[in-house]
Amino acid sequence: MSKIVVNAAPAGTRNFKPLVWNRIQITKSLDEICHSLTLELPVSQRTNIAVHDTVEVRFYNKYITHNNGNLRVTTVLIDEITDTTDNGRKYITVLGRSPARDIIDSAWTGKAGGSDLLTVAKSIAGHFDIIVDHLPRGQNNTETVSSFEWDCESPWTKLLNAADNQGYVFTSNEAGNLYLTKSGRDAEQWHFILAEGTNIKSVETTEAGAEQFHEYVVVSSGVQGTAIDNLCKNKRVLTLNLSDFNLDQEKAKRRASIELYRRRKRTIKVTVSGWGLTDEQIKSFSSTEEKELFFNPNFLIPVYIPSAGIDGKMMISEVEYRAEPTAFDCTVSLVNPEVYMGKEGAAIAAKKTGKMSRLEQIAAKHNITPIQVKK
Repeated sequence: MSKIVVNAAPAGTRNFKPLVWNRIQITKSLDEICHSLTLELPVSQRTNIAVHDTVEVRFYNKYITHNNGNLRVTTVLIDEITDTTDNGRKYITVLGRSPARDIIDSAWTGKAGGSDLLTVAKSIAGHFDIIVDHLPRGQNNTETVSSFEWDCESPWTKLLNAADNQGYVFTSNEAGNLYLTKSGRDAEQWHFILAEGTNIKSVETTEAGAEQFHEYVVVSSGVQGTAIDNLCKNKRVLTLNLSDFNLDQEKAKRRASIELYRRRKRTIKVTVSGWGLTDEQIKSFSSTEEKELFFNPNFLIPVYIPSAGIDGKMMISEVEYRAEPTAFDCTVSLVNPEVYMGKEGAAIAAKKTGKMSRLEQIAAKHNITPIQVKK
């Protein structure tokens, strides 16, 4: 049996005390960087929180073999507290974001170029006491950012562009710090899987064209990279000026292609019980240390959804965790890997292989028991 515990500490301290809570919603997204938290509390908790306090959400499970049987899910700083009375019901709503909010919201002047991307990121984040780690840990494969200056603004957008140019993404982590990692982490090694008839409760597929263009042009210091979307049959043109970064022809073309895939994306949202691996899957590890247990953005996972024509690896772009005291579930947003990786990775049609269906193979490999789906 799993349970969720919410703790709060006054701003600038680590003196955490548990909160009584009614509802939790946590959103993690590759497009937003910061985790966002919406927390509903009874009015009795009002004196226990204030804006800018730190809130952490922890997941307890008896099969977690390290860290006293619990893991942090997120750490945020409180942005806003609202007291509400609705038909006689009184409650408090707390909104918070990851500590990286302070980098995003601040505006100042500085420069940090001439070093590799990881060093530049550490220099900027360190001003706010935020730690940046490269994944895998102990490595640094980032390239030099020759010029990096900002004037009366946040350097955040330029930092994201610099990462995009090198095929990296920034994500907030559970402790409130930042990870810098290559786009696409293979999560199959931890037995993550999404399969219709196994652990999926509902599926929603969305195709959007409002931000789609026919031609994408990336300009950088005399170099121009282009990409044409033949599925967008009009004359819409998007030009990105990345002259602050000395991109070569190959990188300029790659950025144009990624922009094409990102704006052409088809998003599949699936709702599942729990926030990640099942008890049986967690139990199957001899040790949970250094294992990922929750669905997270940037994960590449096997997906089998024959009703949507999906049978292959897809990338998690966003996860929305929800909880009430007696139940919790999450919605996982999936996109094709090329949206962030710049590679074609379209899912293939569902099919049977040999005597076992794809679903039976998945269930056997990942220690999941298929459920009967009503038709």
